[in-house]
Amino acid sequence: MTLYSDTASYHGPVTPWLLLLACDTDTTLGETGTQPPQPAFAGIESVAWDGGDGLVASWTDGVEVGQYTVRAVDAAGNTVTQFSETAASHLTGLADGVYTISVEASADDGEAYGGDVVLTQLVGENRLVPLSQIAHPGFQDLWGEGDVVVAAGGRNQDADLIVVDASDPTAPMVVAQHEGVREIRDVHLEDGVVYAASDNSPAGVGVWILDLSDPADPVELARVPGAVHNLHYGDGHLYLADLDAEAVTILDVADPSDPAWVAEWPLTLGVHDVTWVDGLLYVASPGGLAILDVTEPSDPVLVLEHTLMPGNPADGFHNVWPSSDGTHLFTTHEAIGGAIKTWRFPYDVLEEVSAWPEDEPNCAHNVHVRGDHAFAAWYLEGVRVLDVSDPAAPVLIGSYDTFDETAQRSGEFPDIRGAWGVWPYGEQVVVSDTETGLWWFDFYPVTVTADAR
Repeated sequence: MTLYSDTASYHGPVTPWLLLLACDTDTTLGETGTQPPQPAFAGIESVAWDGGDGLVASWTDGVEVGQYTVRAVDAAGNTVTQFSETAASHLTGLADGVYTISVEASADDGEAYGGDVVLTQLVGENRLVPLSQIAHPGFQDLWGEGDVVVAAGGRNQDADLIVVDASDPTAPMVVAQHEGVREIRDVHLEDGVVYAASDNSPAGVGVWILDLSDPADPVELARVPGAVHNLHYGDGHLYLADLDAEAVTILDVADPSDPAWVAEWPLTLGVHDVTWVDGLLYVASPGGLAILDVTEPSDPVLVLEHTLMPGNPADGFHNVWPSSDGTHLFTTHEAIGGAIKTWRFPYDVLEEVSAWPEDEPNCAHNVHVRGDHAFAAWYLEGVRVLDVSDPAAPVLIGSYDTFDETAQRSGEFPDIRGAWGVWPYGEQVVVSDTETGLWWFDFYPVTVTADAR
């Protein structure tokens, strides 16, 4: 089920029985042996939850269409039908749950023509719907590509890297467990190659690179010595939060079996996490935040350096991600009271415009942004999704507590167990939890569109 696209558009699967329901088309041939002409009607274009018990479906009005039939089908196959003479329909009285919506057009002559788009939409306040779980303690970061998800083994004693086939997100399968470098914390999967980071490897390995052409049989390509806390891939290069060098280290990985040192950028602030997006590198640190222009990776240029005064540890930057339009930054702060903060950018100095929530007993760990939504792994609180279409006023629209509440408290402040990582860039949202394993979710924005088809 494709729910999320890079254009922030969403659509659902077209199962055979739904196609029969949505496309009750008369295929009787005319005298010439050809199908009769159809009215200009492409089908449903968007479905929005109305905030209560209804869905609003919209489409472009067709030529010579006299009436439209709108059908909403729930998971049990129950159908609600409404007729409309305009290019919209408001279906009400629906129970909470996921519905498949289709529209059929009837021409003035009585011929019926089904649109070629079927959308799925959710009625309910929590827009995050759990699908499945793989129980596996110790998981830390994760990344995905297509139907494959890789997870860092973290402190798990049995595997350093887990490879999962999630072609069926309701029943994901572990297809490989790989060992060889202990305490893998961060991973990135790009073009079938896994880049894994360790800052505490007994073998002194900072970056572990594996070929995942066959997900069931990972093949080691290279090892880079050092202590690397986090890494990120961008345009043929690897950007490292290099603890040994106390700097951002840049590697050329055009040939991942032979990574080559390109440049190093020392930061007086320290370096904890790095994010590459469209030629800019965002660097998070307990001492502040820096942005580098790495359009030319061999010659990084400092765009902004935001230095913090010593004081409240909740002010420190744990990770950072830019908004989709690049005008704002979203940051996490690994301390009690560490909310997600939003900053206006680009300016010579950052301007804080919001902090969500106002009171937070725990803290967010990592935040990722896709479209108008920020997805955050929130340790003991599980995963949370914010609507950040107005960066100054984030709104919680989805959450799920992945943490095992019966687990004994660690005694640490903050308690950094629970939801560690979130990957929202595939067809589903995937979350890693240090105690309970990997989780798959469907995410439904308030408005689902057919643009991605």
